[in-house]
This record gives sequence, C-alpha cells and structure tokens, in this order.
Amino acid sequence: NDIDKSFLSGDINYNELSKFVFGRYPNTELGETVGTFLTQSTNFNRNFTSSSGGTIKEILRYILSEKKATGIISVKRTGKLLYEPIKITNIHEIDSLPPSIYHVIDTTKTIELVKKSKKDEKLVIVGTPWQIDDLYLYINRFEPKLKKKIYLTIGLLTGWYFSRHTIKALCSY
Repeated sequence: NDIDKSFLSGDINYNELSKFVFGRYPNTELGETVGTFLTQSTNFNRNFTSSSGGTIKEILRYILSEKKATGIISVKRTGKLLYEPIKITNIHEIDSLPPSIYHVIDTTKTIELVKKSKKDEKLVIVGTPWQIDDLYLYINRFEPKLKKKIYLTIGLLTGWYFSRHTIKALCSY
C-alpha cells in the first residue's frame, strides 16, 4: 500500500471539499443535499436481509443493468468483524454483499481500487460519509484526475457500525 496517509491528518474544510466534489458550496447546513427518501426493496429477500431495506442493492442493480457505471466499490466480509473494500462488476455479485455495509475499513484500499481501475471506468463508491470524505480528500489533494472515474458516491448515514469496540460495548450492558 503506497498511499501516504498524511492526507488524513488535520482539519477538513468541508465547504471547499464540497466545492471540489459538486462544483459549488453546500446548499444546506448538512452539506450538499439533493433529497431525502424513505424506500425499501419490493424483493422480500433483499428487503429482509439488508439494513437499508434493500434500497442500496436495488440502486446498484439498476446502475449496473443500465450500464450507467462499470463497477461498484463496496465492502466484503473477510473475517469475523473484518471487512475490506472490493470492486464488483457483475449484477449477480450485488446480493453477495453483506446485509449491512456500515463497517470500519481502511479507506486507502478503496483509493487503491479507484487508482487501479481503467482510465475510462465509471465507478460507484458505497461507504459511510467519513469514508467518502477521506476518498475525496485524497483525490482533491493528490490526484484530482481520479474524480473523473467516479460516477456516483452513496454515503450511508449511520449512528454506529460493527467493530470489536461496538460489540464489546453492547455486551457490557
């Protein structure tokens, strides 16, 4: 892993980061907001086995089936509480994503996947807001040309995520 993690130190100027990502300053106090939606999949299995009600998986299936993007970077379980970013390109791989994708990951691995993707690839990045922030912070500071590879980012708001620390805290109650 050859990414200098120094981009993670210091304060983030969210207004400037928003201008880099969206081409303008944020339109609300919460950042750039397009809309808020309450949705769920009509596919029972996808709805029942996803923390998002299957909405994210349905969006990803639509994007790949309509060829709006060539790949998706999300997370895959690699151990009991270990998750890593992976790139998938086949619609059939979407249902193999974990039921919850709110997990602590090494964002530099996501950056590596973006860097290794083909020049003309269009990617969807799924992650927590701080993972998306880290990705754009790196791109803004070191490799702005990578922004052209990102078709869409899906930031998943969450009040908590699975980690050894979280599980230990839950068990103590």
